[in-house]
Amino acid sequence: MKYVIKDILPLTSIVKAAWGRFGNYVFYMRNGKICARIYIVPPNPNSKRQKKDRRLFAKAVKDWQLLDEEEKQMWKGVAKTLKKRGYNLYLSMRMKELLQIAAEEAEIEALKKVKPRRRVRVIHSHRVIGVGAVRTRNTSQEFLFPRILKGP
Repeated sequence: MKYVIKDILPLTSIVKAAWGRFGNYVFYMRNGKICARIYIVPPNPNSKRQKKDRRLFAKAVKDWQLLDEEEKQMWKGVAKTLKKRGYNLYLSMRMKELLQIAAEEAEIEALKKVKPRRRVRVIHSHRVIGVGAVRTRNTSQEFLFPRILKGP
């Protein structure tokens, strides 16, 4: 709900501009008038994904801070052609890169957790015919990673 400043503070003749939070109100300028709205606490689910994203964002900001002035000017120049700010362009690109890296790392970790199939060693006619391969009289079945090994 929006409020006009006159409804909240009777000192409108003294106050010509106001913005920011004061108590339970957030003040801002709209069409030359001072307006206010009630401050609402944003939701914070604090999920695992949100924690990961915050950690990655903090890393991206730290990476920007570690850039030397020449690199920052390069980003600012590129951003100017896109009508953006260098800081915002860098963070956007860096976050995409960090999220991609995190997704790849998560995929690798998930693959590590998959239990490999049991290897089978079959001896036929006193010779190892394979690890991961089973030969019966008429058929041959292959499992994960079939290999034929040379016998002794």
